[in-house]
Amino acid sequence: MKNLKFFICFLILTLTMPIFIFSPTDAQENQNINYLIKPDGTIEPDDSAIICSGNNYFLTKNISGSVTIRRDNSVFDGAGYTLMDNAIKETYNLDNNVLYLEAGFNLTNAWNVTIQNVQIENCVNGISLVNAYYCQVLNCSIIGNAIDGIKLVWSANNSIVWNNLISNSDDAIQVINSRNNNIMLNNLNSGTAYRINGNGLQLNGNSSNNAIKGNNVTAFDTGILIGDSNGNASANIVSYNNFINNKWNGVFITGMNNLIMLNNFYNNGILVDVNNNCTGNYWNANPSNLDDFPRDTPIDTNIPPEFIKLPQTEPTPINSQSAKSIAKPTTNPTSMNSPSHTPKETTYPIIISTPIPSTEPRQTTSNMSILLIITVLISAATIAFVPLVLEGKIKGNDKKLQKV
Repeated sequence: MKNLKFFICFLILTLTMPIFIFSPTDAQENQNINYLIKPDGTIEPDDSAIICSGNNYFLTKNISGSVTIRRDNSVFDGAGYTLMDNAIKETYNLDNNVLYLEAGFNLTNAWNVTIQNVQIENCVNGISLVNAYYCQVLNCSIIGNAIDGIKLVWSANNSIVWNNLISNSDDAIQVINSRNNNIMLNNLNSGTAYRINGNGLQLNGNSSNNAIKGNNVTAFDTGILIGDSNGNASANIVSYNNFINNKWNGVFITGMNNLIMLNNFYNNGILVDVNNNCTGNYWNANPSNLDDFPRDTPIDTNIPPEFIKLPQTEPTPINSQSAKSIAKPTTNPTSMNSPSHTPKETTYPIIISTPIPSTEPRQTTSNMSILLIITVLISAATIAFVPLVLEGKIKGNDKKLQKV
């Protein structure tokens, strides 16, 4: 009897040990790890969270921390997983002039880098592109970050397409001293009703020749704010967008020669300087007297995306001495040397068949969870079997006593 009890206890302990040794949640997912993809393509730290195939990098699980990409001509595919950094909202002074460039994904001095199919939550900024050229952000969900969803600084010829930017504390997208960027077919939503100083998209400084097309911009203080106190923003095109329930204005533009054409304004207005052109927009109520030719019917905003192609020769960096039309900001939080990139092979982004952003990360079945379930079932069966064994043992002993 004693040996049988000992054996059963040992069996139960052995079967339930995996519950304590192997947790269904990977411990590494709870650690903040700052990943670095070096110019030579190697990854630090070298673990299974990010795998490499040629110039393509893939996320294999949800991670906490950040990813810095310094390899040119590369594609980072999040495969639907989530990166988060545990930033604390409402602890940053959004009104001071310091440029917080810390982000979940950091692209500095980047050339032809694509980030796609990843969810970014609870970072300082979701994605920071600084001195970045011909980069692309595609089909990402950027949600609940402490400052901006995407910050684009001193950068040119980038494409931001098919992204969801929701409930970021300040601007969904902020563009500073940047030009010739395409911002298209994104869903920008404050996630709250009219928070203070939040803009769907804000262009500051000498930002010019940017195309802002096909976006849904909903429930901000101002949908799109272009310009600063100097009014230097120029030649930006705002078209085929839906501006919905923004508190102050759908569009507020200073500067000159900016074009606001073929947009839909639902329950918000527009305010522009006289040096800008506003024409051919639809207003569901109270057409603006600033619109030269307002339309009676909504605009079809379902337009094809446009991507900026990599050139054969490298352009002049916009923060170089020869780029006089673009003023370098007085605040320079990091060393911004002119990039010395020479285009090599062109790495094209992996475009998914149906480019519709998803707010839910891909969920996969954990082997640890399966192991846990099997272990619990076996343990329960073993425990249920103990009384039967003991009862059989006692009856056997009683029969032996009767024979004696």
